[in-house]
This record gives sequence, structure tokens and C-alpha cells, in this order.
Amino acid sequence: MNFSEALYDLPNVNLTKEQVNELHSELKNLERFFNENYKNDDKFASDFVDKFSSLLEKYGFYLDVQESFLNNLYPVAEFKNLAGNIIIMIRNTSHEDDFCEFTYEQMIEEMQNDSEY
Repeated sequence: MNFSEALYDLPNVNLTKEQVNELHSELKNLERFFNENYKNDDKFASDFVDKFSSLLEKYGFYLDVQESFLNNLYPVAEFKNLAGNIIIMIRNTSHEDDFCEFTYEQMIEEMQNDSEY
């Protein structure tokens, strides 16, 4: 699945091609920020999830769409790690173990399979 397809069935499909490209770039920047600044603590997780939420709101995707957005983003190869990390941080900070359709086991297995290639 590509990034544009991941956005297709979400509530806000009125994004222009330019906005889709901007959102793509901003998600890549968010991933870069994560990779450069990651700390294994609740404050970082909370702040990072807030950054992600603010980014979604900027493009008209509100909190109630966050889970669907991540469910759609996770299968996009270039965003799999970012989406997986956000899903895990939201689960850890909110204590909602059923947040998103992907299990820890699935995500770990896929990460291990990806690293083998």
C-alpha cells in the first residue's frame, strides 16, 4: 500500500495533492525527530504523541481518527516503523492495550522479518 492509498478511506479525503505531499514530508520529519531524540520515558512518549496529534489536526484529522490513521499507515512500508512506535507509545501512555488492530506480537514479528532482508 502506498501513502495516498492509506489516506483514501479516512474521514478527511478532501486533501489536495499538495497537502498529501506536505503531510508525507511532515511525517518523515516526525520520524527523523523520533530517531534522533528518542528517550525511553513517559514524558518523551507523551510529548511525541502530542506532536503527532497536532500534525494530524493540522490536516483536519482529529483525535477520533488517530487510531484509523495509524491502522492505515502501518501497512505503508516507509512508515511501518513510525506507525508501530506511535501505536506502542499510545498503548503505553494510555494503557489501552487494544489501541489499533495490530498486536505487539505481529509488529515484533514483522520488524524481525524486515530486518532479515
